[in-house]
Amino acid sequence: MGLVVAIEKKPKEPTVEELQTWKLLGEFRDLLADAPPSTASQPSTKGAPTRLLQEDDYLCAFLFARFNPVISSMRGLCACSKF
Repeated sequence: MGLVVAIEKKPKEPTVEELQTWKLLGEFRDLLADAPPSTASQPSTKGAPTRLLQEDDYLCAFLFARFNPVISSMRGLCACSKF
């Protein structure tokens, strides 16, 4: 009996035409800018590296992924954003 190895194919990156809600993200960022600051307790960042992404960036990424079913994983979201 031979050994069967499954090779996972790298999913193709979605095209710009397959992605949607670009305008909605701009409007969402405007709403976030007008919103009061987050009341969530912030952990101490003394000595920690500076974050590249802030809370609004994560919220926009989540919203973008929810409105684009072609994005099926965080890896796919990173590929779409080229981040």
